[in-house]
Amino acid sequence: MKEYRAGFTLIELIVGTIIALIIMAAAVIFFSFGYRQMDTTMKTSRGNISVFNVIEIIDSDLRKAGYGGVASAGLIPVSGTGTLADPLTIYFIDYTKTGCDNQTWTNASLTCKYKIEYYLNNNNIIRKVYRGAIGSGTAASMFDGNIVTINTFNASVDSNNHTVSYTITGKVRNETFSIGDKVICRNW
Repeated sequence: MKEYRAGFTLIELIVGTIIALIIMAAAVIFFSFGYRQMDTTMKTSRGNISVFNVIEIIDSDLRKAGYGGVASAGLIPVSGTGTLADPLTIYFIDYTKTGCDNQTWTNASLTCKYKIEYYLNNNNIIRKVYRGAIGSGTAASMFDGNIVTINTFNASVDSNNHTVSYTITGKVRNETFSIGDKVICRNW
């Protein structure tokens, strides 16, 4: 009488293993391609959003220029061209801080006074904040240098009309952009 053995032969196991390896390799390739695409898209989106966020921050600081009678204290509320040698410089009293309501530049405490500088350095815009409008200040890059590269930052101050125009050109990943704004400094 013949005996039957249940199970797989060595050839069947080898073929099954090869098929499983091919399926797993395809899944890994598909996942890594999808991940790279998603990573590129996310970084590009983050870079584009950061450009608009920086514009909003600069505009917000420019709108505050001159708060607290800066000009009557003998300072120019906004000056500069945005270079390291001639940064775009903004002076104001921060009325959102506790105890700074109705303060003027001549009688405000140092915690109310601010000087902010913007300038291009190493393909990035630097925002340097001087709390008390004195001292060395604290500088921070406005962009992630791995995603956004800034080529130019140019500012133009019109002291007659109390406006500031600026443009920023650069790249988000491999896409070039040029953006800018014109802000009326109403407190000058």
